[in-house]
Amino acid sequence: MSDVLVEREKTKRTLIVAASTTLVAIIAMVMFFRNIDDRGGSLKVSDKGLEVTLEEPIPQQLGAESQTARPFGDSVALTTGAIADTALKRVRSLPLVRGFSGSNFIDTTAGYILPSDQPQSWTVKDSSNVRVFAGTDGSSISIVKDERPDRKDAVSATQVLIDSLRRIGVRATSQTDTAHATSLVWYQEPQSRRVISVKFMQTADRLYAVKAEAPNEAAMKSVVRSVSGFTPIEQKSAAKTPETRRLQR
Repeated sequence: MSDVLVEREKTKRTLIVAASTTLVAIIAMVMFFRNIDDRGGSLKVSDKGLEVTLEEPIPQQLGAESQTARPFGDSVALTTGAIADTALKRVRSLPLVRGFSGSNFIDTTAGYILPSDQPQSWTVKDSSNVRVFAGTDGSSISIVKDERPDRKDAVSATQVLIDSLRRIGVRATSQTDTAHATSLVWYQEPQSRRVISVKFMQTADRLYAVKAEAPNEAAMKSVVRSVSGFTPIEQKSAAKTPETRRLQR
């Protein structure tokens, strides 16, 4: 009789453990999907199983190289590497139109992604080879693309800017990654008191200059994250792949 009771107790404990494990798993799943819903993002899954939400910077999710910078004392992720257009195309249902998709401004023609945590605040204006994002708070971001980077590289462009500012008595701080041809410069305009940050980024055939202005450092916190996260799209899909033939046996 005692053996039967012992077996019953063992079975009861096993059922309790199993039920507890199942409950924990269910709660974890509920919290995971609630977190996604709270962020307002929808998951986009590629054929490789990569999960991408449009409410977060896409370059970081796709593995773009980056390092930490501290413009105006705020820690930001400074992207130093491009992402391949083929990586974007592997993400199912990702709208590759010119404009904001969630928190990412994607332009595959101009070849870049500009993330923003306040996409609703920007009005986009195009003029010649300059694109300007005008913010409701007086901030702005301008993007210039030079398709002849042989005339000037990111490192020399940074030095030219710093030297010109020094001549008029403006002290600028910079961070440069020479290996990845990327730099970030930030300073304050002495007369207008506007804060400014400039990112230079060079690819094989392009040199980008991304300049942000804000009325104060509080407004710059969001803007400088966009500039730091600016990421070129590397065109790889147009490259021809060598034809492979199967040898007959």
